[in-house]
Amino acid sequence: GLLDFVLSTAGGMSAPMAMHARTPKPKAPTRDQLLKRADEGYEAVRQSGATLSPQSSEHLAQGIEGTFGPRAATKRLNPKAAIAADEIAGDLRGTPPTISDVDESRRWIGQNVAGSKEASEARLGQQMRSVIDDHLGNLQPADVTGTNRGAEVVDTLRDARSNAHRVHKSDLLEAEDTGLV
Repeated sequence: GLLDFVLSTAGGMSAPMAMHARTPKPKAPTRDQLLKRADEGYEAVRQSGATLSPQSSEHLAQGIEGTFGPRAATKRLNPKAAIAADEIAGDLRGTPPTISDVDESRRWIGQNVAGSKEASEARLGQQMRSVIDDHLGNLQPADVTGTNRGAEVVDTLRDARSNAHRVHKSDLLEAEDTGLV
């Protein structure tokens, strides 16, 4: 009676649970797989020839220039950051930049301004890089010209940036674990 019911219920419940336990769990992608996906995504965006629309370029140029705030002295006190901002804003206002050009500018700012030993220069460089990150992260298909596949380019860029960000976080965690940070 009752014992048979309990055993049959327990036995009936264990089969699905046992089957679930044997099902292989999806594995998180490795760092190398993420890096490969990021590289492939960036290459696809580069190959697309997609450019920022003039409005999107102008918005980004204004954002980069806006990192200096209202005081003109901020540019004079931080000449490296000011030169970088002026050059990049000028480039953005010239020929419409490709999305890859904008991403390259972001990397260049990171290497040449955000990494400065001068704290205020570095802060301004980090802010400029953040403005570019936000702009690229919030791109909409209407912000993209030079291709009839704007939505696809935006999605590919988002995936590539997400994968690259995951690689960066993985590298930081590894550096912490090994005591390099």
